[in-house]
Amino acid sequence: MAPRPVGSKELNREHILQAARTQFVEHGYRNVTMRSLASYLGCSHGALYYHFKDKAELYFQVVEQDFNRLLELLDHTVERKEPGIPLLREVLTGYIRFGLERPQSYEVMFMSESCELEKYAEPDLKRCYIHFVETVQQCLNRYNKQGKQQASMLFLGLHGFVSRHISLGHDYSRIEKEAAAYCDFLIRGVM
Repeated sequence: MAPRPVGSKELNREHILQAARTQFVEHGYRNVTMRSLASYLGCSHGALYYHFKDKAELYFQVVEQDFNRLLELLDHTVERKEPGIPLLREVLTGYIRFGLERPQSYEVMFMSESCELEKYAEPDLKRCYIHFVETVQQCLNRYNKQGKQQASMLFLGLHGFVSRHISLGHDYSRIEKEAAAYCDFLIRGVM
């Protein structure tokens, strides 16, 4: 059984994941059904089941894909660079940029209000958080031995900044200078 086409495009996993991400952010996980998503895509709900066994699996795939993108960004940022303040600034700025250039992804990853769904995202959230903390800790350990605790505080500060600007509808290009100043502020606070 082949998936049904959407208009002139063939329905594929990536297209479904993008549409699902949009629908989950706009309507919330509980209000999106496989039928409503199929209607949004202009296909039958059976076509979605060809790719995903249920809504929970679809949600998990959206979240996993987003966390992998963030981890790839972090890996690319630290690749072949010496730990220190310049790298730390780049990591913090990269995190803000990721969140504000992909607000739908960020909301699905970090701002879900459903305990039922947190269990799906939790392993990826922990993996991403641990990688962030280890990277920040390496940058800070040259200056003090409280890197792990400070990395946690930096993460919370970044999350608040990104969440606030997402709620205001700001994109990264609009607040780039403010983001740089905020990162410098955070770095001064942990030195």
